[in-house]
Amino acid sequence: MDKKFRIGSIAFVGIVILVSFIMFGVLSAGDMATQDSVAGSLITLVFWLIGIGVLAVVANAIVNLIADTKKLIKVGISIVALLVIWGISYGMADNQEVYDFQGKLLANSAVSAMSGAMLNMFYVMLALLLALIVASPVIKLIKK
Repeated sequence: MDKKFRIGSIAFVGIVILVSFIMFGVLSAGDMATQDSVAGSLITLVFWLIGIGVLAVVANAIVNLIADTKKLIKVGISIVALLVIWGISYGMADNQEVYDFQGKLLANSAVSAMSGAMLNMFYVMLALLLALIVASPVIKLIKK
C-alpha cells in the first residue's frame, strides 16, 4: 500500500506542476477571453486535483488506523475530547446579532454563535497548550 501511495503522490504532484505550467503559459498569452476561459477551467481542475489528493491522504490514514486498533482508540478519544471542548465553547458563546455603524446586519445570531464558539475553542486550546508546555518539564522532573 505504501509503494502505491508514493507512486500516486508523485503522479499527483507531477500533474499539479504540469497544470501550473500550462496555467502560467495561458495567463501570459495576450487574448483576455482565452485567458479567462482556460484559467477558469484550469483552476477548477486544480481544485478537483487537490480534493482527490486530500481524499487519498484521508483514505490512507483511515486504512492505517483500521490496521492498528490502539491508534484507532487514541484517535477516537481525541475526537471525543475535541467535541467536548467544542460543546463547551459553543455553550459559552453569545449569539447576538452584530450590526455596523449604519445599522446593516453583519452577522446573524447563528453566525455570531459559531464565530464565538470558534474563538472560545481557540482560547481553550491555547490555554491547554500553554498548561502542557509548563507541565511537561515539571512532570519529567517528578518522574526522575
